[in-house]
Amino acid sequence: MTFWEVLPPHHPDTTGELAPLLRDLHRLPIPDFDLGTFDPFLRIAERLEATQLPTPAERGFLREHLDELRAEWRSIPSGLPRSVIHGDAWSGNCVITADGPVLLDFEWTSMGPPEWDLTYTAASQDTFGNVSGATYRRFVKAYGHDVRSWEGYSTLRAIRELQLVSYALQIADQESSARPEARHRIDCVMGRAGARPWSWSAVG
Repeated sequence: MTFWEVLPPHHPDTTGELAPLLRDLHRLPIPDFDLGTFDPFLRIAERLEATQLPTPAERGFLREHLDELRAEWRSIPSGLPRSVIHGDAWSGNCVITADGPVLLDFEWTSMGPPEWDLTYTAASQDTFGNVSGATYRRFVKAYGHDVRSWEGYSTLRAIRELQLVSYALQIADQESSARPEARHRIDCVMGRAGARPWSWSAVG
């Protein structure tokens, strides 16, 4: 059984309110019940195997890349103290009401590295090119930590990128209009599209 709260009138977060919500979430006491351990690889392998779009060589690369990232995740450097994390902390999961900002969608909430939640916004600048430098600096100031200064960041960013490659491939199998973007994402992670930011477009 789940319980839902109906929100009052609200609008998407356009003012950078996500960072303070994440800061407060990560500072919560560790609960006395099992939240589970965060797994960033959920559904990636299944999507990569199910899709019809990659060539055999591309599929082999993506499988190897996934295996490498799993190994890196297991030996990720220490950083901020483990905490309750949101798991899907992008701006679309934050809305603004008359009473203030609200964090939504706790499907992925579990115990894990708080850097994972911060990687969403950092990668939105580094990889996707849809967050400006000024906006990112405000995010860092509001949270109080820049995840890009941590030596494990490149691993988390690469995992996030592979998540979104696999998602685009799933959508491309259902909607032909998504195929150019899915192919673009494959090219990016395979090093065929130059340096970041790669300016990825939304699919689905």
